[in-house]
Amino acid sequence: MDQSLEAIEANKKSGEESFHNGNQNLPFDLIDFWQWYASNLKSNRMKGILAEFLVARALDCANSVRIEWDAYDVITDDGLKIEVKAASYLQTWNQRRFSKIRFDIRPTKAWNAQTGEYSKNKERSADVYVVSLHEVVTMKSDSLVRLGDATN
Repeated sequence: MDQSLEAIEANKKSGEESFHNGNQNLPFDLIDFWQWYASNLKSNRMKGILAEFLVARALDCANSVRIEWDAYDVITDDGLKIEVKAASYLQTWNQRRFSKIRFDIRPTKAWNAQTGEYSKNKERSADVYVVSLHEVVTMKSDSLVRLGDATN
């Protein structure tokens, strides 16, 4: 039986929210999870999400919660849709050589988070593409320091 289920709306969290089992609070909170999950800013997934965040902050539109798998990464208050692409010479695994930098903006069948469906035709869903290169070539570099240098 087909049925339509509404999307689950996410609200911004403070990090102080407790996990619980029934009525019992567990001895850790959301910030503990974030520290465990998102502290490695050098991983491929986090580099991309961090690039999206920096673009959203630069355009003063990081006030909502990030939508996973949407057809674009950032939308401005006036409706400009932005896709952010991130790449890095170094990955978190052992490498024999630096990674080749490539950005793919070919038209694709876009996922629509509101309808839960892919577009019928291949298209470019964003109005603007931003490419981000994490150009650090040693894992000893501090990602936040480098990002601070880049945003000044």
